[in-house]
Amino acid sequence: ETFEEAQAEYVRRTCKRKISSNTVTEQRKYSSLYALTDILYCKECGSYYRRVSWTMRDKTKKIVWRCINRLEHGKTFCKESPTLEEKILQEAILNSIQNQLGGQDGREILSQSIQEHLGGQIREQYVLIDYRIKQLQDKRKKLIDECNSDSLAKYMDIFKAIADEIKKLEERRREIESVYISERNENAQLKRCLNYIENFDMPMEYDEVMVRQLIEKIRVDSKEQITIFYKGGVADRALLKE
Repeated sequence: ETFEEAQAEYVRRTCKRKISSNTVTEQRKYSSLYALTDILYCKECGSYYRRVSWTMRDKTKKIVWRCINRLEHGKTFCKESPTLEEKILQEAILNSIQNQLGGQDGREILSQSIQEHLGGQIREQYVLIDYRIKQLQDKRKKLIDECNSDSLAKYMDIFKAIADEIKKLEERRREIESVYISERNENAQLKRCLNYIENFDMPMEYDEVMVRQLIEKIRVDSKEQITIFYKGGVADRALLKE
């Protein structure tokens, strides 16, 4: 399977990531002022990253993002997680968004991925049920054409079995419709993301709202690379350029 397919499946199945067994504390969310607080996490230990302000020797401030495990416990539980400069991180994210949505093809791929995520499995079940119902209806019609008054009694049990199965399938279809409606309500955030894409103007600078609308999670792979998981399942590797 391709990298994108593997990561898309990862996002669908793991909204809440597992943490290393060595992690002392559960994943925590700090101030939601910054979008990355809730989505940027360490590949090595699974902990979120935290925004930190450093005071340099010349008294200037530098904003960086650091793995919370590494920040609070040193190298005890997370030995390799890099410290990332905010400016470089934001530039990489902005470049990825521009690459994903800068052309019509990119927008269509991301939109299609989100639409498939919105009730994709439910639609498949619906199609299969409709197909089975049609099979049973065709079978019943064929039997009706074959039988006559003399053989009707012989076919009654078959007609009843067909009718019972169709009834159960129709009940199941109604249940699926109900689940689909519920699922659509629960996926309101994804729908807002889809709407955001459809009305998208090419961003010229990093924007917190844009990141919240489009991105599910960002994994810090190394000092040179992050992997961005967009809502709906599309994944993109982005390089961190100093």
